[in-house]
Amino acid sequence: MTVPKRLQQGMVWLACCGVCLPTQQAKGDERFTTATKSAELVDDVAIDPEGILTGRVLNSDGKPVEGTQVDLVRADDQLASTTTTAENGSFQFEGVAGGVYRILAVNHSVMVRAWTSDAAPPNARNESWIVVGDVVRAQGCSTCGDAGGSGCGNSPLGWLLIGAAIAAAIAIPLALDDDDGS
Repeated sequence: MTVPKRLQQGMVWLACCGVCLPTQQAKGDERFTTATKSAELVDDVAIDPEGILTGRVLNSDGKPVEGTQVDLVRADDQLASTTTTAENGSFQFEGVAGGVYRILAVNHSVMVRAWTSDAAPPNARNESWIVVGDVVRAQGCSTCGDAGGSGCGNSPLGWLLIGAAIAAAIAIPLALDDDDGS
């Protein structure tokens, strides 16, 4: 079955337009922002039989942060305990019962679900980690100069490069496959 040239050209044109349309429209939509605000990751952490919850504060390079105040806050926003990190960045809270807590250090926080050692799920860790500082995940783009991790999709040059690559990937095979002999 051969596809008429005009239909092929129309499909290529539609594909290129679809690639070039902005995909960030949903970002401002309340349905999407509310879901991401309410969905926060919770780490499962096993506390030892004496009720000690341990953790570590690290900087973005993975080095321990010494002498930092760490707060343990219950799910109802009541301060449960405060401690300071040791030389190796470690901290511990004693007398912790199972439940959901927020651990705060240097304007960063992590939600943890504390489990007794006999009730902890298999994926529970023995300590909680808080990484403070800017974490770079190497998702920037050397083509458009974006170091923020949003990629080429947010610059005109990026959109042009992406659109050209996809258009070429569609148009070249169609041009080479000239079955109708014209």
